[in-house]
Amino acid sequence: MSKITTSKFKSGVEWLSKPSHAIVVGVLLILVIAAIWFLSRKIKAAIAKAREMANAPQVNESNLTPGLDFSELARRLWDATVDYHSLGSFSFLLANMATGTNEDEVYAVLGMLRTNDDYLALKRAWRSYYDQQSGFMNWLSAAASSLPGALSEELNSSELGRCRGILEANNIKPDF
Repeated sequence: MSKITTSKFKSGVEWLSKPSHAIVVGVLLILVIAAIWFLSRKIKAAIAKAREMANAPQVNESNLTPGLDFSELARRLWDATVDYHSLGSFSFLLANMATGTNEDEVYAVLGMLRTNDDYLALKRAWRSYYDQQSGFMNWLSAAASSLPGALSEELNSSELGRCRGILEANNIKPDF
């Protein structure tokens, strides 16, 4: 048994001694590590989302403004922010080439909200829309998974102040 194990070990070492074989094994190891890292981030994000949803205040449907489509509003906000998702995998390097944030559209969307429940519903719709999108920025930037986090990333302090003012004018309590 010892002789068989030793000969298999020696043949394995001989196989790895060829540079091309060692490179293949190295690349495979890197791919396995990257896959584990990626999956662990996805699992952590799913756990965080479950906790967020469990702790989120409930939306009182009777307090929602009639006619508002929160999924559409979330899409409009997504499109109004820097268009990272269309820049591809290296979007973080190309961010300066992006069109930038359309603050007027952000203000317009927030101005449509009339109740705190509208704001809560928009936050949920944002999270749902965010989860549907695929792209490098979605798993690189965890803060953008929530509407307050995305606004905080995209807007400067005076723009955030204007957003707060728009919401507070309708007795909505912003959390950014």
